[in-house]
Amino acid sequence: GIEVKLHESPWRYEQMENPIVITLGAGQHTPLWVNKKRVPLNNLEGEIKRLRNEEGGEAITTAVLKSDVSVPSGVEKEIIDRIKSMGLNCGLLYKPAGNK
Repeated sequence: GIEVKLHESPWRYEQMENPIVITLGAGQHTPLWVNKKRVPLNNLEGEIKRLRNEEGGEAITTAVLKSDVSVPSGVEKEIIDRIKSMGLNCGLLYKPAGNK
């Protein structure tokens, strides 16, 4: 196999410190969790603001989006846009098809 070593970038790790984890699940109305708490889709911004106020304030600069494979890409894009409009960096985590 091939071994790949990524450069240890302090910026990359600094940006990912204490991220808010947003999970989109499979289902008719796309269930949403923010840091393992089930939240209505229309309350995403309110929950992120609450977490930033209670758990880290402006030190929280990043959100990570985890999404079920069945979630439409348009829904993912909408969530990412909403996160970015709050001034947060956002990354999308996914598992390539065929991996378990």
